[in-house]
Amino acid sequence: MTFGIKTPLPTLSILVLAALAAWRLRTGRGVGVSIRPTGWSGPAKRLSLIAIWVFLVVYGLASVTSHLNIGHRHILPMYPVMFVMAGAAGRWVAHRWRVLRVLVPALAACLVAANVSAWPDYLPYFNWLIGEPRNGWKYLSDSNVDWGQDLKHVARYFADRPYEDVKLAYFGSGRPEYYGLKASYFEFPFKFYFAERERPGPLAEFTGGTFVVSATALQAVYQPHELREWNEQLESEFTALQRHLIEMKEKGGGSEQDWRVVAGRARRLAYMKLLARLRTHRPDEMIGCSVLIFRLSRDELAKLMTTWP
Repeated sequence: MTFGIKTPLPTLSILVLAALAAWRLRTGRGVGVSIRPTGWSGPAKRLSLIAIWVFLVVYGLASVTSHLNIGHRHILPMYPVMFVMAGAAGRWVAHRWRVLRVLVPALAACLVAANVSAWPDYLPYFNWLIGEPRNGWKYLSDSNVDWGQDLKHVARYFADRPYEDVKLAYFGSGRPEYYGLKASYFEFPFKFYFAERERPGPLAEFTGGTFVVSATALQAVYQPHELREWNEQLESEFTALQRHLIEMKEKGGGSEQDWRVVAGRARRLAYMKLLARLRTHRPDEMIGCSVLIFRLSRDELAKLMTTWP
C-alpha cells in the first residue's frame, strides 16, 4: 500500500512504460523503432534482467512479510534498482508515434513539478491518489507521516494565540519547551520518548480546550494492541472504573495505592477513548501534514466521552 500512494504517479507511469518497453525490446522493433540494441544482448541482457527482478522480488516479499512495518523508508532500497529499470522507458522517445515520443518527457516534467510542489514536506508526501498529503494520516502513520517534524510550527502558531488552552498529545523527540510552547500534556505519547525525563508542563485535564494531537499519537500506533480500537468491552470497563472512583471518593475506602492504580487505569482508558472519538471527528485545523487541532467546548467533549458509539 505504501508504495502505491507514496510513490509519485509520474514515477509509477514511467516504470510501467519501462516494463512494457523491456518486454517488447527483444526484437529491437517491439517499441516501434528500427534500431536494434547493441552492446547489451544475449546472456548479458538476460543476466542483468534476472538480477534486477530477483532483487525486487526477494526484497519486496521480505518487506511485505516482515513484522517490522513502521514506515515506507524500509523499501527505499528498491527505488535505485527500479530507476535503473526506468531507463528502458527512454526507448519510447524514438517511437514513430508522436504521442509516445513526448509521453516520457512529459511524465519527467510532471515528476519535477510533483517534487517542487511537495517542498518542504517530503517526509509526509503522498501522491494524488489520496487527494492531498494532508489526508495521509487517514491511511498511514509513524514515519510515513509524522516524526514530530511540525513541532516548531505548532509553537509558532500558538505563540500568536496565547489565550488558547493547549492540551498536547505530541509524538516525537523534539522538546516542546525549547520552542516556547506553553501547553499541558497527555503523558502517554510523551512517555514513549521521555520516560526518564520530567514532563515539561502540567498534566492535561479532560476539560474543554484546544486539543493538539500528532498523527501518530492519534492513530495510537505505540499503544497496547488491545487498547487501540475502542470497543464495548473497553467501554464497559471504563464506565465501571468511573463508578468505582466515585464510590471510593464518597466512601473514602481503599488505600492510596489502590486509588492510584484505579485512577491511572481510568485515565489511560479515557485517553484511548478520546483518541478513538477524535479519529472520527473532523479537525478544526491542521499544522503541516502531521498535527491536528480539535477545539472542543466542555459540552462537546462531554458528548464525545459519554457516548458510544
